[in-house]
Amino acid sequence: MSKTRELLIATASLLILVIIMVVVMMGGFLITQGLMRVGVGYEFFSYVGYMVMGISTGISLGFGYVIAKRLFDALFSK
Repeated sequence: MSKTRELLIATASLLILVIIMVVVMMGGFLITQGLMRVGVGYEFFSYVGYMVMGISTGISLGFGYVIAKRLFDALFSK
């Protein structure tokens, strides 16, 4: 594949990562705000927040690896 195509694929992957991260973080925010309005205890609220942060960290690590691999392959290929 050509270098520009690889760079475009890596950029598209980065944009997909950003969209997924925003959706996950907004979902977590909405869940925690809903739990706070219902009056669920602080302990449960903090556990849900940690779960959302863990999920978003796992997604970002997976996509980040793919994006970095594509970028380095595209930049350092001859």
